Amino acid sequence: MSSSLSIVLNSSGLDYKDLFKPGKVLEKRGGVWKLTCRRISEREKAFYFSELMSHLYHESSLDGVNAEALAFKINEFVFKTALRSPAASVIDFKSSSDSYSFLSNFTPSAIFVNRRFFPHAELAYQFLISCEIDGRAARLEFHKIPSSPLDAKKIGAKIQRISGKILGREAIDRLKEKKLQLMKDVVEAKFSQNPYLREALIATGSSELREDTTDSLFAGKDGCENGLGRILHELRDVIASGSTS
Repeated sequence: MSSSLSIVLNSSGLDYKDLFKPGKVLEKRGGVWKLTCRRISEREKAFYFSELMSHLYHESSLDGVNAEALAFKINEFVFKTALRSPAASVIDFKSSSDSYSFLSNFTPSAIFVNRRFFPHAELAYQFLISCEIDGRAARLEFHKIPSSPLDAKKIGAKIQRISGKILGREAIDRLKEKKLQLMKDVVEAKFSQNPYLREALIATGSSELREDTTDSLFAGKDGCENGLGRILHELRDVIASGSTS
């Protein structure tokens, strides 16, 4: 039996919306997609959809499936309860934040960048910047990677570390502007393809957004450059002005 998601949907006459009816769960067991009747709790939903997105990332064929519509529906379920309450003057966020985890690249969010599907922004960024540094290594490493954001970050760091020894540290350091541009592209894709996230980002008002990690370029504390925060500020202004849909 084929493991293709499109085969499961087409052979059963299901629409992608059927995957999100109460009591329906799409799972891949033994290499085979199955739609089963099982209720999942609210606490299980984020994990379930994260797993579903990970499977979609590795799926070899989505022929016959409106993948972008499916991704949108996943985002709707994951983020429709994202925070929209008044925000503090400074928001230090990370993936484990109770209220503002949606700002982190580690948070599951189905996105398409350059016609390629990713289950979260971290994998999209690490794959793209790794391709800039060493395309062959990126294709080899990310083909076999478990699609968790932490593993994606570790693979990206490994490629940069090895390439730094070959190309020289200065060559890697010169990628700073490219890193910022690729991060901007990924973050714009994440929020432009997810209306719930756009609303939640606007709800942060004029708050200063700072990633609470140790990345010297993207984090916003302890002397770091707050690259991700600045990208979010700029995007928030653009969204609020109505310049993007």
